[in-house]
Formats: sequence, C-alpha cells, structure tokens
Amino acid sequence: MGCYCDYSDGPDFWVDTQRKARKIHECCECLSPIDPGEEYHIFTGKWDGKINSYKYCKFCHDVYNEIQYEIEGCICLGSLWEVAVDYEPEIIKAGLLTFAPTSRPPTERD
Repeated sequence: MGCYCDYSDGPDFWVDTQRKARKIHECCECLSPIDPGEEYHIFTGKWDGKINSYKYCKFCHDVYNEIQYEIEGCICLGSLWEVAVDYEPEIIKAGLLTFAPTSRPPTERD
C-alpha cells in the first residue's frame, strides 16, 4: 500500500460531494476553470483542526480515483499530477490519459 499524504493520521472526517457549478471555480489540481453548468467534485474535510475544501474538475477526479485504486492508498490533495508521473503506464492503460503527465495536464490556457 502506498501513501503520498504528508500527514500521518489523515483527516478527522472528509466528504466527497458531486456538484454542478453555478459560477466559475478553479480545479485545485490542473488549475483549469470549472465553468457554470459543469459537474465537479468538492472534497471537504478537517485536517489538523482546520476545515478545508478542494474543488476538482471531473477529469482530475477520474484520474485521482484511478491512481488511488492503482496504489491502494491515498494521494495528498493538491498533488495529483506529481503522483501521476509515477503511475503514467497504469493510467494511460486505463484509458484516462492520452498524454504523458507532467506537473499538470495541458489546458486551453497553455
């Protein structure tokens, strides 16, 4: 089992909720905009006594789940694309990526 988290105890609690955007948000992983009407996920939890939320576009959420399944462990929120580099063959084989991951996927802004 691998774990890329930088905390030992994990969150006191966390919730993964799917939502439909009503305004523009930014994905915490790829930094792409999440436009109004798009589905996205928000992870909310309590780490070290503080409640935080992280918004994921659908694409990053799907890749996150695939890598988490492959490593049978956790990925620290916000570090998906650093971990993806290590698991490139598995996630490409799963059909989630058609490009080699770098620090983040290509966006329209690149």
